[in-house]
Amino acid sequence: MGQMSARLSGGERQRIGIAWVMLADPDVIVMDEPTSALDVLHEKELLHILDTEYRDKTVIIISHRMSTLTGCTRLFRMAEGKLTEEDPAILRQA
Repeated sequence: MGQMSARLSGGERQRIGIAWVMLADPDVIVMDEPTSALDVLHEKELLHILDTEYRDKTVIIISHRMSTLTGCTRLFRMAEGKLTEEDPAILRQA
């Protein structure tokens, strides 16, 4: 992005990074807080794209924001340094 990146907002830089990943079309996508700098509209847009266009891919989303995890089929939580699987029903409560 070079000098132009200084003029971009955090959300714009985040969307560009996500676009680069999507253009690469990997079989596995790992996203760490992918919606942290996005407003609600762009968050919903991104999650809809992941749900429809990347249904046949493995998408791992790391997030503290429950709204980002609503479309996930499995939820894992870190607690006291251990990975535990939670019931997906907790996602419907978000």
